[in-house]
Amino acid sequence: MLSRLEIGLADEGYRVVRAMPVAALGGEQGGVYSTVAGYVDTGLGFTLPRRVGVLVETLDALATKQGDKGGVSVVHGFGARAWPVAVELARQTGAALVLEIDRTALIADAGRLADVAAAKEAEAGPTPYFLCAAEPLRAMLSARVSGARSSLARWGVYVPPARRARAEVRAVAMFVERGDSRGAAAALEALARVAADEPTLMIFAHIQDDRNAPYWKVARRLNLLDRLSLSPDMESRREPALQMDAMLLPDASGTAHSIALDAMAAGMAVLAAPDERVEYLRGGQTARIVLRADARDWEDAVRDSVLDAPRWGVLGATAREYVRAAHPVAGHIHSVLAAYSEAVRLHAEDADLRAKRPASATLR
Repeated sequence: MLSRLEIGLADEGYRVVRAMPVAALGGEQGGVYSTVAGYVDTGLGFTLPRRVGVLVETLDALATKQGDKGGVSVVHGFGARAWPVAVELARQTGAALVLEIDRTALIADAGRLADVAAAKEAEAGPTPYFLCAAEPLRAMLSARVSGARSSLARWGVYVPPARRARAEVRAVAMFVERGDSRGAAAALEALARVAADEPTLMIFAHIQDDRNAPYWKVARRLNLLDRLSLSPDMESRREPALQMDAMLLPDASGTAHSIALDAMAAGMAVLAAPDERVEYLRGGQTARIVLRADARDWEDAVRDSVLDAPRWGVLGATAREYVRAAHPVAGHIHSVLAAYSEAVRLHAEDADLRAKRPASATLR
């Protein structure tokens, strides 16, 4: 999703830098559409300004190398761990601050940041502008933060021109939020029952939360270890997962995942726990919704929507049409660009108000 966004921004004339924790850089070297810069994301709180200061120096050096005399216009923060760095980076560079909200867990953090900005604390960064990946998230933000600066930007994905042919061997991908969740255990037990009739069934799992010992304990008890493979990079290297029959989302965490949209676009059957905060999960149209964290319900869903070829075909086809209409890449890029423009405008207005404020009013 970030790569698609970078392509769109570069096409509009933005110079894009993808800032990442140095520990996560790996082989990331950037490309035609962006440059990669590393920053240190761990350390005591009081060291944050200095750590971000090093990133600012890196950005200045990159701008000089690329012949760009302009400064940073917008800092766009993705992920809760990146937000403190994004706030400090915007403060040090004088840029507008845009923060992505893709999960309900971020609403509380957004509220705290908005409260700090509203209090006009001396060391606060710029007033944040929040970009929400779904309308329910924006509604929750508005309820938490009165007058929150925000807009909606539904993520976009490309829909392949043709759906892949159904393979002879069944394979499913599981995207698990917590390795110790009831939903993950129920889905695993269901797959163990299905495996009794499908001796070639293969399961590939991505676990967001590191506390995955219970997950493997359940898999061992169900004799699934020879069929189960851990795919820790499923999101960043998603092409193999998108060649499978189905994607299982057993945890309702109120989190949007672009890999789920890609699975729908590819025509995979998506089976998910009910989550009204994720608006692309539409029962019977984009996904088979499994109402309870119960092995029997998950087994029925797998047999009906994955093993039954006609039903698999219908669900995948309707999901592709939904994504094509509601989540185009062009629509996402347009929404992000509009948000950037509004964030920059409001940020400039804030600066003008501060400049016009009497000096005595700013004394502490």
